[in-house]
Amino acid sequence: MVNSVASLSTVISPRLLTLFQPGSGGRGEEDLDPARFNTTLRTGARVYGAVVQGLNSLLSFTHLADSSLTQLSKLTEKLEDLAERASLSSTGSDSRRKLNAEFKNLGQEFKKIEQESEVGTHNYLTKDGLSALFETMGLDPEKAGDVGEAFAKLKAALGDSSLASPDIEGEKPPGGAKRRDALFSMEAGGLKSRADSLTTLSDVQALKAQIKHNQKGLTDLEGVVTDNIDLVRAVGLTLLNVSESVSSQDSVEVVLLRIQDGVREQAGQFSVHVHNITPLTLKGLLFPSG
Repeated sequence: MVNSVASLSTVISPRLLTLFQPGSGGRGEEDLDPARFNTTLRTGARVYGAVVQGLNSLLSFTHLADSSLTQLSKLTEKLEDLAERASLSSTGSDSRRKLNAEFKNLGQEFKKIEQESEVGTHNYLTKDGLSALFETMGLDPEKAGDVGEAFAKLKAALGDSSLASPDIEGEKPPGGAKRRDALFSMEAGGLKSRADSLTTLSDVQALKAQIKHNQKGLTDLEGVVTDNIDLVRAVGLTLLNVSESVSSQDSVEVVLLRIQDGVREQAGQFSVHVHNITPLTLKGLLFPSG
């Protein structure tokens, strides 16, 4: 907690307040006009209201990703069942051919869900797409440590950022055929033979495990976003509260102490995310007003 308090004192600074005061250079205390404190703080509160809306959009994206993974998880259950049946030595060639046709159809359905999970040009079922969406809102995983840690928990296949990758490979089972291509490609072995079925079953189980792992990872990521929402909301509410009691006679130092104490009281445990306030503020200033 000592570190978070120190960070709070550093982030809630004269420079932060100058960002909300029109005409100021944003360099420090000398740029602040005490006579305009009330307007400055209210402007800041509006900016953080917009930031909360942006972060709620991020939360929606993670919910969409989780919903899509749930759909894909149900498909992998069916795919696993088909592969298990096709891998049995007692399964005849005609039955296996029918199982393979059903497997191929479900595979195309899987790919369709994966490919259509997009917001604009960003696919939220990929680490790259999610990362771009987070960066747009001011939480760059490469710069925000808490977000980066959550992203690092998401599992992707080598050379692929998909959260549900048909490229993922399971361990080659005894009697299994050599893997030919991505799980649902036209060139893949699928369930054409028992040997193909054994390999495909292993790959489907690896895919199933990846999806389950990433559903847990998305839950952790949602928790980080929610914590940042609570922090930003606390900062905005504090600015609004302080604006009601501030006067032109108050020094910058006094106003900052009131804000820091208010944020500390309102945000509590969420103050550990205070390092995100500046990048979130800069993004919030770019959001349309009104």
